[in-house]
Formats: sequence, structure tokens, C-alpha cells
Amino acid sequence: MTFEDLKGKIIQMDENKGWSDGQPGDLAKSIMLESAELLEYFQWDDTIRFRGQKILSKNKNEIGKEMADILIYLIKMSNKMDIDLINVTINKIDEIQKR
Repeated sequence: MTFEDLKGKIIQMDENKGWSDGQPGDLAKSIMLESAELLEYFQWDDTIRFRGQKILSKNKNEIGKEMADILIYLIKMSNKMDIDLINVTINKIDEIQKR
């Protein structure tokens, strides 16, 4: 599946669910909330290590779902704001490599 296919699938899902009215600010908030949910899987890792306890193995499936939520909201926001997410990402990578 291409990025454009994925974007189309997300847009179609939104239309089917009646979710097409998300505004950029709301989407940015959703990205932050989903990021916090992702971070919960890693909460207390350093404290557990410090106490000499074993860190529990992470649930990759659940972590993947949180990552997917973040990606979906990023794609929705980029579409809403007419930002070519692939191009700006490539440009950002190029900028970082020049530093």
C-alpha cells in the first residue's frame, strides 16, 4: 500500500464514520493525547531499573496500535492543512543531515 492509498483509506474511514470535520487544533490535541498513551507503556522503566527489578516485556501489539493512532492523526492533520507530509519529512531529514 502506498502513502496515498493509506491517506485515502483514512479519509474514507472518516467519511463513513462522519468524522470529517476534525480541525487542525483538535487533531494536534489528539496527537498529544495518543502520544501520552504511548508513553504510558514506558512509564517507570528507569525507576524499575534503579531498583534492580526486571522491566516487564512490552506489548508490541498495543504499542503498535498507539503508534498507528498517532500516524492516523498526523495524516488527517496534514490533509486538513494541505501539507505534503512526505515532502516535508524528506526536507526535514535533509536539513538535519546538513547540521
